[in-house]
Amino acid sequence: MKTAETLQRKLADGTNLKANNGRVSFEAGQSTWTLTADSESLDGIGGRFRNLRLDRTAGTPNTPLNIRAATIAGRLTGMLESIRLVEVDQGRQVAQLRSSQPTVRGTTRQYYELLMEGGDSITLERFQSDAGTNKREQIPFTLTYDALDKLLHDLTDE
Repeated sequence: MKTAETLQRKLADGTNLKANNGRVSFEAGQSTWTLTADSESLDGIGGRFRNLRLDRTAGTPNTPLNIRAATIAGRLTGMLESIRLVEVDQGRQVAQLRSSQPTVRGTTRQYYELLMEGGDSITLERFQSDAGTNKREQIPFTLTYDALDKLLHDLTDE
């Protein structure tokens, strides 16, 4: 069964996320992943999330981190802003991706930040920074279950 089909069943109305403290496991190719969703609210359509974390629980990545990060940056299309690769630290095996064009509202900028750690962890968060104070704070973001399904497929398809 394809990743999208597996996730669609598990995310159909948020029941599995609610029942399992925000955790859902699924298979993608030769790997098994666990999604941990830190949510503020979930309903039958989607959720409002503080962050999403994917952890590979079985399998190993087939390609180097820098190539996977660049591929993901080019593949993520269902978000408010497109994502670009900011940097890859090969020594620490960490890649950082961010919104290429943050959403600007007055003096604030809102953007996604995605952190890939080795081949086993991916974290997605949204931040807001204020030009007047130079402060950055994490803010929640909203996704329908269909958008979440596509996002997870884009992040885990190797």
